[in-house]
Amino acid sequence: MEKPHNSEESKSNNRQKRTREKILNLAMHVLAKKPKASLNEIAEAAEIGRATLFRYFKSRKQLIHELVVEADQKLENATKPILEQKLTARDTLEEYIKVLVPLGASFHFLSSEQIYSECSGIEDLYRNQLVRLKELSTKLREEKVVAADIPPVWIAAVLDNLIYTAWVTVSEGDIARNDAPGLVLHSFLNGLSPV
Repeated sequence: MEKPHNSEESKSNNRQKRTREKILNLAMHVLAKKPKASLNEIAEAAEIGRATLFRYFKSRKQLIHELVVEADQKLENATKPILEQKLTARDTLEEYIKVLVPLGASFHFLSSEQIYSECSGIEDLYRNQLVRLKELSTKLREEKVVAADIPPVWIAAVLDNLIYTAWVTVSEGDIARNDAPGLVLHSFLNGLSPV
């Protein structure tokens, strides 16, 4: 008789895990587009009731904190292997773009001032992402991929916004997922002028 109990318990745990992951995923998307979105808006996007949302996350602060930690981990896992390859700046940029476009919501979410005002202690996580971007920006300038007089902070901001724009247009079905990284790279390196 223990097996049915364990099986039912396992099914319940799996369902709870899937629900939690769904909430986190959709909350990331909602908050990346609208940082001041209410918990009601997040619950609606996840197609759950507000009470269910509160069963998983006791407060907006807890939800945002967990989103920040998850976003940082996703970005770290995606970018660290690229940095370890010791590629040229241009190749590093291209690989970064390929892995970051699908993570555009996470990438953009971490830069939201609204998120900072609601969740203390996340500055270090975002600073890690900025350090990597600024290091890449400096390397791009040194290798003359971008003009030497453009400040690294501007390069990082442009890249952040292009990645977010690619993520939004892909998620809304306006451009193909496979086209997005090339469009970001072209726009970053050439603007909108023809090659």
